[in-house]
Amino acid sequence: MIVEQYEKTEAGVEGAAGAERRRARPGYQGSPRSCGVPVNQTGTGGGDQHLEAEVERLKIEHAETLQLMKSDFLKEKANHEQDADQKIKHMKQKANDEAVQCLIEHTQKISAENKLLRKELLTLIRRSQALTEHKLELQNQRKSLVREHQITKDLRKLRKVHVDEVLTILLTTD
Repeated sequence: MIVEQYEKTEAGVEGAAGAERRRARPGYQGSPRSCGVPVNQTGTGGGDQHLEAEVERLKIEHAETLQLMKSDFLKEKANHEQDADQKIKHMKQKANDEAVQCLIEHTQKISAENKLLRKELLTLIRRSQALTEHKLELQNQRKSLVREHQITKDLRKLRKVHVDEVLTILLTTD
């Protein structure tokens, strides 16, 4: 009865893969029923010792199975960790490549924008220089016109004075 419960528990914990591994091990003799020992035998002497020996053997077998399962688990865990590390490394490289590409594109965009701004700035500087030159020309022209105007005014005054003098002379001589 104890052995049957143990086998049920063992089969539930291990599953089909564990049972296959156990059967494949050297020295495995199967269940107590296959050993020729009745499970419900409760006699005195040798039967109990045989059951105890079988239970002890099963405990050892179970411990070995657990050790194998633990070893398999640790190997799988190490493999998964290695795979995860590789994936992380790949993702980091991909992210780094994308970041570099993004920076290159951004740099090229900024460079093109700078060229356009430089052209626009040169155009504005040339326009400013042309306007400054035109302003100087207009200022010189204004000065010239103001001088001409003043000369014209002075000439008119002189003419008026001269005409007045001539008239005075003419009037006085008559």
